Amino acid sequence: MLGMLSYQKIVNAIVVFTAILAFLSASNVFAGNNEVNFAYTDHPGHWLDTGSEVAGSRSIAIATPGVRINFSGNSNTVHTRISLIYPAGAAGMPFNTEPIICGLYTQRLYSCVGQQGDL
Repeated sequence: MLGMLSYQKIVNAIVVFTAILAFLSASNVFAGNNEVNFAYTDHPGHWLDTGSEVAGSRSIAIATPGVRINFSGNSNTVHTRISLIYPAGAAGMPFNTEPIICGLYTQRLYSCVGQQGDL
């Protein structure tokens, strides 16, 4: 019972945090052309870079359902992605590194983490 209560608090905190990011950021990265593009870089703090800041980070994008998420770039390191939060039954979930270019289409909150390793 206590574990479920803690889980619900975490989920609620994530939802509230996401809403705050959406409303407080003056330079939100919204999906244009039905795509969000993350470029791999070798810049610490911007390993996955949208090119614009959201809440002080260039690794956050706000997108509507049906938006395609692309990962590309020219980096001297190997970057991987691991899904952290995703809706039950979402297509292509969970993932760990693959696919290089992925489309996330199920409406809900997604969270992914990028890792960096040497070539």
